[in-house]
Amino acid sequence: MDGVELLTVIHAATRILAVRVMTMVCLVMVFGLFCWAMYLGTPVAVATAAGFGLIIFLPVLATDRRTGGGNGTES
Repeated sequence: MDGVELLTVIHAATRILAVRVMTMVCLVMVFGLFCWAMYLGTPVAVATAAGFGLIIFLPVLATDRRTGGGNGTES
């Protein structure tokens, strides 16, 4: 395996890991906000958590769509 192929593999791996790490951070943030919303128990808090939960994943979906969404299996 020459240097160019190795760099291509490393680039694909870091792109996949970046998307997965961003997804995990988003999940933790949504979990924390829903814990806060359930603690308060008001409809406004639940609506805020639901809206944030929907909006926070848009950058992840946009990144996935822009890169092709192949999860690193593209040739």
